[in-house]
Amino acid sequence: MSADRLSLLATLRRANLGLVTIAIFSAWLALTIIAYANLRVYVTQNLQLVANSIAYSAQAATVFQDAMSAQEILNAIASEEKLISAEVQSSSGMLLASFHRKPENLFESTFAALGDQLFPQRSAADIRLENKTVGRVTLQGASVVYVKFFASTLVAVFILMAMVAFAVAQLSRRVQREIVFPLNSLASLTHAVRISRTFDRRAPPAKVEEIHQLGEDFNALLTELQRYEDEQKARAAELQSVNDSLSHQATHDGLTGLANRAHFREQLTRAL
Repeated sequence: MSADRLSLLATLRRANLGLVTIAIFSAWLALTIIAYANLRVYVTQNLQLVANSIAYSAQAATVFQDAMSAQEILNAIASEEKLISAEVQSSSGMLLASFHRKPENLFESTFAALGDQLFPQRSAADIRLENKTVGRVTLQGASVVYVKFFASTLVAVFILMAMVAFAVAQLSRRVQREIVFPLNSLASLTHAVRISRTFDRRAPPAKVEEIHQLGEDFNALLTELQRYEDEQKARAAELQSVNDSLSHQATHDGLTGLANRAHFREQLTRAL
């Protein structure tokens, strides 16, 4: 095989590897983008619902400017929803209640910073009473849980893609065995016939219909070549027999079978 030529198996493997890699990466990237977009929409909507819930619960405390009640309501909801910070202000800008929670460790702090980039969680809601704004709620949610969920989703999708790639690779190997191996066998048979003229060999059956039909046609051609070879050998043997008979008749007497003068001259010439 030439150095600048690839075998059929290597060509198929390279093509399959390229196609599988592109398909798997494209599917993984598409699923990642879809998962990220959906999760970000969910995060935004969920945080807005929390802000609306605080605004509704703190409506009476804001109207009467009851800072203690507003703080209790804010602490209860913010702790349950694991908010980072939240504030309740009156329409005049007076701060009625505030909530702040610091990260428990460096790991959570790192995830919080990453989550603030991936899933910015800042929302606000007006506290209204009879279509009149009496206050405002502003809050910032914790993104750690969503970052962990998104990371676990990426890992799960990656594992799934790896399993799909493994299954595709196994299927590709099966296809290669059913296509490449019979063709290699046919190529080696052709080479052997050309070099050693072994016309008695035959191509094995193949599972692929087209390759099997090609092998059958090649076997039929080998049968014809073998018959032609046998005929040529028989004809050569017959001609050799006729030639030997004519040579014997030319150098021997037809009646007695003894060597004649032509035979004597031939032997004498060789001796001299």
